Amino acid sequence: LHGNATSGHMAAEKTLQRSHQLCYWPFMSRDIHAWCEKCHSCQARRTPVPRPQAPMKSIVADKPFQDYFTKYVNLFALPDQRAMTVAKCLFENYVQEHGVPESLLLEHSGEWDDYLNQVALAYNTSTHSSTGFTPFFLTHGREARLPADVMFRCMSGVPRSTPGTPADYAAMLVKKFQSAFTAAALNTHQARLQQKEAYDRHVNHHPYEKGDLVWLHDPTTTRMKLTPHWKGPFEILDCLGATGDETGMNYRIRYLLEPEAKAQVVHYK
Repeated sequence: LHGNATSGHMAAEKTLQRSHQLCYWPFMSRDIHAWCEKCHSCQARRTPVPRPQAPMKSIVADKPFQDYFTKYVNLFALPDQRAMTVAKCLFENYVQEHGVPESLLLEHSGEWDDYLNQVALAYNTSTHSSTGFTPFFLTHGREARLPADVMFRCMSGVPRSTPGTPADYAAMLVKKFQSAFTAAALNTHQARLQQKEAYDRHVNHHPYEKGDLVWLHDPTTTRMKLTPHWKGPFEILDCLGATGDETGMNYRIRYLLEPEAKAQVVHYK
């Protein structure tokens, strides 16, 4: 449910939502939040777009290809980032499944060489924080049956009342999509307002104390999406304060995973 090939390293809330579909135990929310907070891989990687109105209005081609409205992604391994290569992949793969998008935004990023299908499945079957739905549901009108569903003999991927004919099923999907798209648009709008409020809120540095555990930002990896941008944990050995006209604090820290390594002095501003 967290950390394997088909679930990914999703945040605690998404892991909790996925777990609720399969099982329950006392203090479930507390345990899952604690588990995700202690996940080393998650801690090492923590880090205005057009407003979509409907599926296939706008997609971004950044390997993954992503629909801005439903958040549904498709992942393809490409030999290079040339325009002809991307265009050929778009036509031979994406268009054959979804049709032609109204607009296309091209970006550039590092190659996604490993576990593409697993990453896409984990992302598309996790509830998106903006829409309140999984991208898979907004695209297909039902939830996917996952390996964990089979393990727990859960039938979450199958409608409880199966329509008798294809026409009945299509009519049911239309009703589902109308309701889901309206709710997703409202949820996305509310999420944008909350994100703006959080961004505009001024945050002051609360000084750390001796013995606190922290993570150190590595600026050399900020341009590589799949590389951890944080290194740690480090233990604060001393609080050195500010020097001269500096704002912030200086700390002497030690890397816990390499106890023999020399301590270093860092500045938090």
